[in-house]
Formats: sequence, structure tokens, C-alpha cells
Amino acid sequence: MTAAIAMLATFIVLLLVRVPVSFAIGLAAFLGFALTPDPFDARESFALLTGMTGTLKQNPLVAIPFFILAGQIMGSGGIASRLVDLSRGLLAGVRGGTSQVNVLSSLFFGGISGSAVADVSSIGSILLPVMKEEGYEPEYSTAITVTSATLGLILPPSNVMILFAVIAGGVALPNGHSELAVGVDTMFLAGVVPGLAVAITLMALCAIEARRRNHPRGTWPGLRALARRAVAALPALAIVWVILGGILFGWTLTYEAAALAVVGAAAAGLWVYRELRLRDLPRLLANAVVTTGVVFFLIATSSAMTAVLLQADIDRILLEVLTGLTQDPLIFLLLLNLVALTLGLFLDLTPALLILTPLFLPVAVSYGIHPVHFGVVLLVNLCIGLCTPPVGSCLFVGSAIAGVPIERVSRALLPFYAAMLVALALITLFPPLSLWLPEWFESTR
Repeated sequence: MTAAIAMLATFIVLLLVRVPVSFAIGLAAFLGFALTPDPFDARESFALLTGMTGTLKQNPLVAIPFFILAGQIMGSGGIASRLVDLSRGLLAGVRGGTSQVNVLSSLFFGGISGSAVADVSSIGSILLPVMKEEGYEPEYSTAITVTSATLGLILPPSNVMILFAVIAGGVALPNGHSELAVGVDTMFLAGVVPGLAVAITLMALCAIEARRRNHPRGTWPGLRALARRAVAALPALAIVWVILGGILFGWTLTYEAAALAVVGAAAAGLWVYRELRLRDLPRLLANAVVTTGVVFFLIATSSAMTAVLLQADIDRILLEVLTGLTQDPLIFLLLLNLVALTLGLFLDLTPALLILTPLFLPVAVSYGIHPVHFGVVLLVNLCIGLCTPPVGSCLFVGSAIAGVPIERVSRALLPFYAAMLVALALITLFPPLSLWLPEWFESTR
């Protein structure tokens, strides 16, 4: 227990002095390993070191670099702009329609790229100047862009959904619950209804604010123009069906579908929309390699930290403390929300997910909570953290693109936080929102 406390304290200190989070996790983990009073034997020590790389050899993780690259290509190849055009046509004539378009575009594009940062960068670059011309306050426009971008992490295909499925697959569940396996396809399906719930609450808030702020209406482009926009967006939307259809119906493995997404995005950008050039590909590939390296290094170092925490029986202590406080699964979920929201203020989504999942998943299952429901609740919590200071990556990217200080954007985000918390409450209180679609799809196979 002393080693675990020292490790966590070191981790916090390293974060406070702005050591990169992956290095902070790795250094803290090896300190905890050195201080463990009941030391690992030689075999366990070797397993700890090899486990850091062994974790990265799991097949589902191969999909992550492909999805990252696909998101990079889509952002530069004209796919995002076609989806924005389609959304603007669908919502023309609605008061505050451009703010609704922001959410709807994120719903479309996030379901393709699976990346919140890619969504902020692509949709924000297109829509923020348009919203400024139409008289929207820059900080309000940025707040919409930042929060709606999280849809890309809840809706399929989502890199963090893949990551959660991999982590959950390696967690030892309590006796009698081994049948509660979590697959990538199951997590993809589980995110659909919760993602729509978040989108609806954000769009409802936009509608309320549009009346209060007297936002302008768009101009109806006409049925023919709308049809042309829909046709132009078809290659982009087809990529979604290739990815999801391949995975859900068993035609392709997850990483094969991700590779097809790269090919489809490149083909659309190069030969359909002709906004992507061959000379752009090395730059996009380099960006994807760097992002993949950061993610995979986080996975490796977090696996070491988790091993030390489990060696110190933190999972058992956590279960005893929580069951001593309450036997009610709902109270446990509320406590989980509190912990995840708090941790999300200081950690990015990926390290928070890597740390919390192995610790809390067995406890959740002990309370009778389905791992899929647990995963969706945890991810929605951490998505909110992407929009909050001081380390929210979506907040920083959106603020930089809009040229608006983070302080102003943070104030404008307050009602959007409330909307996302409403969606989180619904997802927490009603497990069928997460479980219905996977169960229905399984029953039809």
C-alpha cells in the first residue's frame, strides 16, 4: 500500500511540474515497482517489462493507427466540408440553424473519424468563420464546436471504444461473471444511442439559445441543391457503412475495416473531391505516426502502473471501501461519475481510461453492472473532461482555432456542461440506452 501511495503521489507531482503524462506514468510506475514491500520475483519482474510491449500486440489495437490516419486524411480531403454542406442544407430555415449544423456535422464526421480533436480541427476550421460572419459570438461558437466534437469518441468507430474493449478484455472479473465479455463491435453498438442522446441535448440547448440570442435563420437552398449536397456527401457516408457493416456483420476484422477506411478516405480525397494531393500524404502519415506513438506509449506505461496497483491489492481495497459505503449500484455509479469527472479535469481521456478501467470494472461487475454500461458511462464522463480546463485537449484546440482566450470559452461552456451532464445522467440512470442496441443486434444474428 505504501508503494502505491508513493507511486500516485509521484505521479501527481510530476504532472504539476508539467512532465508529459506518459513519462509521469512510467516513472511513477517504476518507482512503485522499486518500493513494493512484497517484491515481484524475477518471473513477475520480467512479465512486468514484457507486458508493457505485450499489451500493444493485441489485434484490435492495430486498428487505432489506421483510424488515426483515416481521420487525418478525411480532415484534409474535403470530406468534412461535404458533410457540413449537407448539414446546412438539412437545417436551412431553422433559427440558429448554423449552431445546429455544428452539432449535426460533428455527428456525421465524428462517426467517420472517431476522433474528437480531428472533429474540432476540421469542423471548427470550416464553421467558426461562417458563424462569426452570421453574428454568433466567437466564444459561443467555440463552445458548441468543442462539446459536439466529443461525439466522435462516443459514436462508432471510436478509438477509445477499441481501447476500452482491449483493457476490459484483460481484466479479471469476479467469479461467475466470465461471460460478460466486451468486444469492439459490442462497444461500437453501445455508443450509438448514448451518442445520439448527447447530440440531442446539445441541439436542444442550441435551440433555446437561438431564441434567447435571436440568432439568424439560414436560407433554404432548394430541393435540387440539397439533393446535390447529399450526393456529394455519399462517398463520405459510405465509409461509415464500410467500417460498421464490415465489423458488425463479421465481414472484416476491426483493423481490416480501419485499413479500408484509410483507402476509402484517400480515394475520396484524391479522385472524388480532388482536394487531397499526393504530396500531402507524407505529412499526414507523419502526423498519424506521432499521434500513434503517443497513444501507444501511454498504453504501455499505464499497463505497468496498473500491474503495481494490482500487486498492492488496490482493487480489493477499493471494493471493500465502496461496499462499506453502499450496496446500491446506482450510488456506486454516481461515485464513479464524481471520480471520473474530477480526474478528467487533470488527465486526458486516454490515461484516465487506462487507469480507471482496471480498478473500477471488477467493482462495477460486483455491483451487478454490465461492463458495457460501465464503459459507456466512464467514457461519457471523460469526454466531458476533454472540454474542461486546465488540460482539456478539445478546449485548447478549439480556442486556438477560434483565436478566443480559454477563459472566455470556458465561461461560454457552462450551459453546455449542464447539457452534457443531463445526457450523462440519462445514460447512467437508464442502462438500456447503452445495452439495448447490442442486445437487439445479438438477438438478430
